[in-house]
Amino acid sequence: MSTQQHYLSRRLEWDVRGNHLIKNLKALCGAAAFLGERDRFSDEIERAYGEVSRQVLHDGGHEERSPSYHAQVLLDVIDLRDLARAMGETAAAESFSELAAAMTQWLSSMSPGDVLPAVNDGFPVTGRPGPPPAG
Repeated sequence: MSTQQHYLSRRLEWDVRGNHLIKNLKALCGAAAFLGERDRFSDEIERAYGEVSRQVLHDGGHEERSPSYHAQVLLDVIDLRDLARAMGETAAAESFSELAAAMTQWLSSMSPGDVLPAVNDGFPVTGRPGPPPAG
């Protein structure tokens, strides 16, 4: 795990950004949690929050404006919230919870039925969005 963590930390997808970078940062948070690296986790969760909060716009939508990518990022935000809670980072967990709530509201507004529109480089996603699961 440590080898993979080191490799990824040197190859973050800064050039692509978007949902790719959030996945990278979530993986680094997960690795730090798994390895019990509390200080590194604190640094990584702060960096992840900074990037997610930059990518989530004021209306709660993800900057890529694709409902399917938005749904992926929302799940990543929920995972980050849960990791923060598990590691005792309550302030970070609350911040991610607030982002998840805003993102859930945006996603609900994009899907009057049970299927998200496959627009803006999207792909079909089914299932009615609901409130973020409790952690």
